[in-house]
Amino acid sequence: MTLSIRRLCAATAITLSLIPFSARADGGFGAYLAGKQAFTEGSYQEAADYFERFLPDNPQDLSIVDGIINAYAAMGDFDSAAPYARQLADQGNISQVANIVVMIQAIKNGDWDQAHTYLEQGMSISPLVDGSIQAWAALADGRMSDAIEAFDAQSEIQGSSSFGVYQKALAYAYVGDFESADQLFSDAMDNGMALNPAAVIAYAQILSQLDRADDAIGILRRADPMAVNPMGNRMIRALQDGKTFAFDVITSPSEGLSEVFMSIASAVSADAPPSYTLTYAWSAHLLAPTKSDPIIMAAGTYAQTGRDDLAAQTYALVPDDDPRFIEAELGRAEALENAGQSEAAIEALRNLNRRFTAAPFVLYTLGDHLRRDEQYAEAEAAYTKALEMHAPDEEVRRLWFVYFSRGICRERMQQWDAAETDFRRALELRPGHPTVLNYLGYSLIERGEKLDEALALIEEAIAADPDNGAIIDSLGWAMYQLGSYAEATPLLERASELEATDPVVNDHLGDAYWMVGRKIEARFQWQRALSFDPAEKDAERIRLKLEVGLDAVLERENAPLDEPKP
Repeated sequence: MTLSIRRLCAATAITLSLIPFSARADGGFGAYLAGKQAFTEGSYQEAADYFERFLPDNPQDLSIVDGIINAYAAMGDFDSAAPYARQLADQGNISQVANIVVMIQAIKNGDWDQAHTYLEQGMSISPLVDGSIQAWAALADGRMSDAIEAFDAQSEIQGSSSFGVYQKALAYAYVGDFESADQLFSDAMDNGMALNPAAVIAYAQILSQLDRADDAIGILRRADPMAVNPMGNRMIRALQDGKTFAFDVITSPSEGLSEVFMSIASAVSADAPPSYTLTYAWSAHLLAPTKSDPIIMAAGTYAQTGRDDLAAQTYALVPDDDPRFIEAELGRAEALENAGQSEAAIEALRNLNRRFTAAPFVLYTLGDHLRRDEQYAEAEAAYTKALEMHAPDEEVRRLWFVYFSRGICRERMQQWDAAETDFRRALELRPGHPTVLNYLGYSLIERGEKLDEALALIEEAIAADPDNGAIIDSLGWAMYQLGSYAEATPLLERASELEATDPVVNDHLGDAYWMVGRKIEARFQWQRALSFDPAEKDAERIRLKLEVGLDAVLERENAPLDEPKP
């Protein structure tokens, strides 16, 4: 469902920066700047603390009040934001987030009449949201015709016609009129409307209620042709087994309004400030506390802004009986790893695998985490077990990355024949993929095998990805291994420009410089390589080159084992 929501949502919004500064004491101003900095960094609790600490010295400073509201809203703590939001709401329609907090507090307590009164008093969030509140309030009061009229009015707003249709279809399905809901979805899709994930599930449930399981399966497969959505896959299997799904995407008017806030959060997440997305996601959660979609949206937003600690805590809010629990746990594991807690991430995935033993994508992910933690034997076992879960005649093109990843593990475990088989299988499934071409080609070069083929593989990779520094380094290193040092040098120089902080690339360039007689520059590149924290084995070799020169190192490495080292 494509929505032109940003402009509509921003129509009544006045952000913190637009509220004029009052005269402040120096301490208040410093706290305000510190709070703003913390807020920008996503440290919302710290921001709220700064703003609250100095608010008593500047009680009339509405920008600090607004900062507190925004910080608490971004954390989903609307109870703490509420008294400040009411203070700003009493000042007039000057803060969209304050209005959201006040309105959500009323609706989540079931007071639709109060929400309607707020609208009549001029409290506005945006034309889109205001109209949705009016529509769902009418439905909560049993006035279906008024609700439909309000949804139709939404469809007349420029850029929101598909949104109004979606809301209207949900309303029909909520009251059990599945035929009307189906007609709306069908007509909209014929007119090019794309369905968001929630709409796909809603429509599939509607079709299931109409005893049209095949059509429901078709909708699910069209939305997820690669079959990567666990919830959709489970629905398909259940429909194939004859199960009929109840319509439970929304079970109350407040859940219907929650979909409004979720749709907006999704629509603006790509380029709106993270706090804006978070405010809408947490609003959706408060209106539908049993739904996991808003939680996962909030957690993903925290992760995208580098707040992996908050992301992990938020993913953990999804209960283990929720259809999206697996997805939440996969997200939590990634957040834990990004936060430097690799062991906790791996343990979470192991627990998930123990519970969902028939979910190969859990094993893929466990294998990826183990591989990145250099636990290659366990990673290889996880990939192998996952691959064994697929039937021989199953479409496996999407599994190229699993074969590739297992090949990496086998290569690191000195099982080259098995690794090469996996790399070539990955290329069969994904012909011409530059990463696979490069890894196989580079590995062959390092082994001194099939150098002509290796060179061809890397040249093909560069043709597919000409600005990839790692691949250009591979080509330069291939030329180096072939003894074409003059030809290798400019390639390695280009690679070092593209991968300026890669220790391997800088080390390779140093070797090439040495071989063409540019020994001062060679030592400079080796020193650069050391500064970028190479693996200890590589660091030892670099230090030895700096001490005795590359010629002496190569002489030592090529000497027979029983011959004393020079």
